Amino acid sequence: MLPSASELRRAFEVQADWCRRLGSPFTARICDVLPALIDEQTRSGKRLIAWPGRVDAGGHSLPLRIAGALHALARRRVDPSLNAIYPPEPLPSAERMTEALHAALEANDSFIADWLERPPQTNEVARSSVLMAALQVVAARTGQVIDLYELGSSAGLNLLLDRYAHQLGGSQLGDPTSPLCLKPDWEGPPPPAADVRIVSRQGVDKDPLDVRSAMDRERLQAYVWADQCQRLERLSLALGIAQADPPSITKADAGHWAMSQFSAAPKSGVTRVLMHSITWQYFPPQTVTLLEAAIARAAAAAGPDSHFAWIRYEADAALHGRPSLRLKLWPDGGDELLAEAAAHGTPVKWQASV
Repeated sequence: MLPSASELRRAFEVQADWCRRLGSPFTARICDVLPALIDEQTRSGKRLIAWPGRVDAGGHSLPLRIAGALHALARRRVDPSLNAIYPPEPLPSAERMTEALHAALEANDSFIADWLERPPQTNEVARSSVLMAALQVVAARTGQVIDLYELGSSAGLNLLLDRYAHQLGGSQLGDPTSPLCLKPDWEGPPPPAADVRIVSRQGVDKDPLDVRSAMDRERLQAYVWADQCQRLERLSLALGIAQADPPSITKADAGHWAMSQFSAAPKSGVTRVLMHSITWQYFPPQTVTLLEAAIARAAAAAGPDSHFAWIRYEADAALHGRPSLRLKLWPDGGDELLAEAAAHGTPVKWQASV
């Protein structure tokens, strides 16, 4: 089913609102002016208008796709009209931005149309601190080493969370010698002090990126909003760390992959941890069914000397869609709210007692 013009326009309006809330007035203005420039005179415009299915952030995220394409062009410094308006230039007026984007859409139509075909990659490194806090809880409660599994890994940067330094509620965690130090705004006590020892790590993604590939690194950087310099700097540092020892990411459906990973019996003295962040909403129903079966299998196999933990950092219906950090730890299996955290990893409101 094709979207109506009003649905496409509404997707840009909602995305603009989220960009403003999350501190990107530049990307918000892009989303404000783009709907008036999308027509059937360009290949990219035709593709956007004829896109099947949901076009908003709950579906194919078309506003983020085209914003990413424009940011990639701006980073390449190949389009004078974009060079004149993109940071570090001051935020342009809506009129000036409209003129620049109109010229860029016409001049770079083939590049933009091709870029639209791949989904956004938003490997937000700041989420690592939220996930690291959950691992602290797991390590404190089990005292075991960790086999780490991640769904929707993208380039796998959050799989390397123990290779970053973290300042969480006054506690220094992770690798203190790391060039990347993450300092989210933190409310509440720090997570428990524990020795997080990851002995293996692997992830899955339908369309993974390779940190050794210049083109894949460009995609990651293009999907960070252009006026958020700290996020871009964090990503650059994380990419440098990952290139030295890239994580293992399998290209596969997450459900089938999880069923395979958790088919083997657990190892004594090892806690298997499955984690994911801001990705569950994008899985199709058949993938969710397989994931739930894989989680049930791993949970049933857990015991006092081989725990299984499920860490979810996702939009939470109980919080009116705001993201939360939740943990289930088997063999007990109780569902626990550890924290409320913004989608980009800061601020964090810690709520766990231990």
